[in-house]
Amino acid sequence: MIPKASQSKFHIGQTVRVVAGTLDPDYGDPIAGWSGIVEDIYLSDEDDSVIAWLYCILWDSDTLMGMGRKFQKRSENDNLDFERMVLAEHEIVAH
Repeated sequence: MIPKASQSKFHIGQTVRVVAGTLDPDYGDPIAGWSGIVEDIYLSDEDDSVIAWLYCILWDSDTLMGMGRKFQKRSENDNLDFERMVLAEHEIVAH
């Protein structure tokens, strides 16, 4: 069981926004201000000594329209889903 102090900061269904300075993990493009809904929550398994929450964000319609067709097409060409993205807890805030 995960200690209570280690519970995730956000919950499924919560609206969140990407914080300034955050880059797309696949392409390195700035994504600050993008917003969406937390679709799923994971615990990172990269480091057993640190509990790190990851959030699958389903982008809202404003973000999808604002990201541009070039970003969407590039994602499709690389078999990535442009409608959602997994980000770390420190990369998002409640919206």
